[in-house]
Amino acid sequence: MADEPEIDAKPAKKKLIIIIALVGLVLVGASVGLTLYLIGGDKSDTPVVEEQAPEEKPPAKAIYMSLAPPFVVNFQSDKGRTRFLQVSLKAMTRDETVLNVVSQHMPLIRNNLILLFSKQKLEDLLTAEGKEKLRGEVLAEIQKVVKKEYGKPAVEDVYFTSFVIQ
Repeated sequence: MADEPEIDAKPAKKKLIIIIALVGLVLVGASVGLTLYLIGGDKSDTPVVEEQAPEEKPPAKAIYMSLAPPFVVNFQSDKGRTRFLQVSLKAMTRDETVLNVVSQHMPLIRNNLILLFSKQKLEDLLTAEGKEKLRGEVLAEIQKVVKKEYGKPAVEDVYFTSFVIQ
């Protein structure tokens, strides 16, 4: 064994390190290329098709209709005293044909609202929550009549424009 020449391990280690580094670079380059290819890479060759949200037409303008003359009703307080309520209302819709339906059936709407107003309790009408609840009930009553006559409850909202308790 003394006749065998000594092999220098340093050049072999250097070659091995260079080969491993080259293989690593090739693998990194291949993974970057594959990633770009899979996610689309350069899109200059492909026509650009952007997704567009479906076009929503803006809602029609609000139309307000006064339910004139003001409603004036009397009701009893808990102490047996007669009280008066005067309410002015405006109804809001976005459909002009609903204005004709409401006008045509105004006697029915007014009748139902007068009955609704006369059932109220003073304690409820004095609070903001009670007024909001009443506003919701008024809207529901108007929508019920409009739905029956027009096929859909096209009155979207109702607003108090005057609210007096005496």
